[in-house]
Order: sequence, then structure tokens, then C-alpha cells
Amino acid sequence: HSMVIYKLLCCKQAGPCNLAVEPYISSVVLGAHILDHAGGEARETMLGQIASGEARLALAHDEADDRYSVQAPRRTIAEANDAGFVLNGTKMLALDAPSATHLIVSAALDDATTGLFLVDAGTTGVAIDCYPLIGGSKAADIRLTAVRLDANSLLARGDHATEVLAEAIDRAIIASIALAVGSMEACLDLCSSYVKERKQFKQPIGQFQVIQHLLVDMLIASHQARSALYMALAKSDSPAIERAKAVSAAKIVAGEAMQTVSRIGVQLHGGYGVTDEYAISHHFRRLLTLEKVFGDVEHNVRLL
Repeated sequence: HSMVIYKLLCCKQAGPCNLAVEPYISSVVLGAHILDHAGGEARETMLGQIASGEARLALAHDEADDRYSVQAPRRTIAEANDAGFVLNGTKMLALDAPSATHLIVSAALDDATTGLFLVDAGTTGVAIDCYPLIGGSKAADIRLTAVRLDANSLLARGDHATEVLAEAIDRAIIASIALAVGSMEACLDLCSSYVKERKQFKQPIGQFQVIQHLLVDMLIASHQARSALYMALAKSDSPAIERAKAVSAAKIVAGEAMQTVSRIGVQLHGGYGVTDEYAISHHFRRLLTLEKVFGDVEHNVRLL
């Protein structure tokens, strides 16, 4: 499964490398993993609908002041009743929620543990406030007001819910790093071609040693990120503590590489590098977003 993610998101095919803004990580990597490991009656039906494209999932977990926490107590509350549960609360920055048909919502249960609920995005009481991210994808803040769910909507609870959520997020981080590696290598290709065509003082700027040094910095950074990705993939099925440390280390290396490669890419293009007409600007914005989602460099440094 991990290698499939890597091949889909990172390996470049023949021809130009384009950025596709699709909810693959949110729905297939993150959401489907939670469904698969949480079990329950919804598992088989929903996994089949995800595979066919009928259903798209988004995780509604982050709340104000969470700072990427998986285990922090939820302020979103799930009150049990005879019919099932009633959800009340607010979620923020739910990635790809604007296009989702279903949400996986984390909430505090009566016993102060966390539960994961499958919620149809069209359920009465679910209000989705959509907005674009700088990288081209979309996210949403979600308000849950007296959202009534049946008992089968509870996918997992307690320590099991926290473990499943943590593992799913780690896999989503690995997938996002793979996506970033592909983008960084595309940046290198774009810049390599550009410096051979752009002329100054009657010669291509790629002839200048300082430009060559910058390209080498991009190459080294992208290769370091790829190596970090391999390490995280190798640890993806390891025990939770070992896996989490490997993922954090990979996110640090890859996050610093994203900053280096994207910034140099814009610098080499000069003023053109910030215009929509040049692909490097789109890669810059995507890499800026990928460095921040699921925990930025500073957050992962603190975890280690």
C-alpha cells in the first residue's frame, strides 16, 4: 500500500510534470485508512464507493489552538441518546471538505475519550464554510449544530480511535512528502530548462557559476527529501512511536527542502517566477502549502 502511494504521487511519467489539485490524499489515503481499520457497518459500502468515485471523504479533526495535535481533548461534543448521538462543535481547516460527500469527525464522548464519526456532508446541522488555500486546493471550517446521527455512525472510540487516527495522519504525511518530492523535481527540471534559454550578457545565464551553484543546491535538497521519504516509507508499518519519529524526521528534511527548492526556483526566474503564466509559481505555492499541512517544520522539530 505504501509503495502504491509513492508511485502514484512521486514517480514522474514521461512528459511535463503537472500539478493536479485532487482530494486523493484526503479521501483515499487518510479517509479510507480510517474506515478500513476502524471497521463497522460502513466499511465495505464506503470503501467500494470511494474506489468507484461515488464518495469522497474529508477529515474534520482540527480545532482552534490544536497546533496539529492528534490526542488533545476535543471541544466538539458527541452526546449519546436512545437514537444514537448528537454532535455540536466547530472544526477548522478540514482539507478538501468542500468537495467531500462524507466527513470523518472527531468528537469527545461522554466518558471523555475521543470518537470518530462518519457524517454525511449534507446532514441537517452541518454548515461548511469553504475557502481556497494558497496551493490551489480547498479547505473549510465546519460548524456542527445539533447534528443527529445513528449509533452506526460511530467508527471507533477511545484508544483505538486515537491509534487509527494517528496512523492515518502519518500515512497522509508520507503521501504529502511524496507529492512534494515530485513537485521539487519538477521545479529542478523547469529551472534547468529556463537557465539554458534565458540570456544575459549575450549568453545563457546557466553559464554563470553562481546559477550552477543554486541548481546544485536544488538538486541536493530534492534528493535529501527523496531519501527521507524512503526512510519514512520503510517505517510506515513499524510500531507507533518508531513510525511517528521517522515521519517527523522525514517531514523536517522534506519541509526544509521544499523551502529551499521553491524559493530558489522563483529566484532563478526573477520577476517571472511570481506570475501565474510560469509553472514555477504554482509549484512554489503548492510546496508552501505542503510544508504547513499536517505539521510544519517547527512543530516536528519539537516532537523530536
